[in-house]
Amino acid sequence: YLLPDGSYERHPDNPGIRRFVWEHLCNAHRILHRLKRAGATVSAVKLRIAVPSAVILGQDCSFEGRRPESLAVEKVKTWP
Repeated sequence: YLLPDGSYERHPDNPGIRRFVWEHLCNAHRILHRLKRAGATVSAVKLRIAVPSAVILGQDCSFEGRRPESLAVEKVKTWP
């Protein structure tokens, strides 16, 4: 989270980790445990954790929020 002074909020117990990274990893940990309890399998080849951004269902998702994927926007702009 961006602070008024332009820096990012850090985890109080470990100032080397930004708060949004800590929250992302906690969420990923919780989801993986739920998948394990449900008997699901996860492809390590396809799994991406702690990446700067990811395209999910046509949305480019990052710590700054979501925005339409640039390829999808370009297709709409060049629609005949």
